[in-house]
Amino acid sequence: MTHPSNTNPRYLREFIHPNLAHGARRCGRDLAGLERIASTFVATGIDDESVARERQQLRHYLGFVFSTRQYWPTLELLGWPDVGPTLLEIARAGQWEKMPEVIGDDLFEALVPCAPYADIAPVLLEWYGGLVDAVTLRMPSDPANDPDLAAVIEQLRAA
Repeated sequence: MTHPSNTNPRYLREFIHPNLAHGARRCGRDLAGLERIASTFVATGIDDESVARERQQLRHYLGFVFSTRQYWPTLELLGWPDVGPTLLEIARAGQWEKMPEVIGDDLFEALVPCAPYADIAPVLLEWYGGLVDAVTLRMPSDPANDPDLAAVIEQLRAA
């Protein structure tokens, strides 16, 4: 199961999968029975407005996460090597509120699948189809949206 900072499809292909294979070979194990799970952030909701709120909330969290050196390999692979050090300096200055502005739209969209519930399953399949066996999804904050998430799960299972 990946950390949410390590779920970009390119990172999975170029870093996670080769390292899993290397580790399995080293230990004489077979990857055939291994379940691969992307514990990804997903910006979704009932409509575009709720997706926008999720994006803003996740932008704060990504700023915090990527202020930690251990998560920088994803940024480096994707072509944003200066973001981590910038976020670290902001954290050291205690200016947490400035972190989200460092996570630009291009970077955010490389890290987080985004779409309303009605459209998110195809997005997730495009990102993760053939790369992982499952993805994690957060429960809706409003229980009234549980059926919408259940429909997404059914679409993913059917695929």
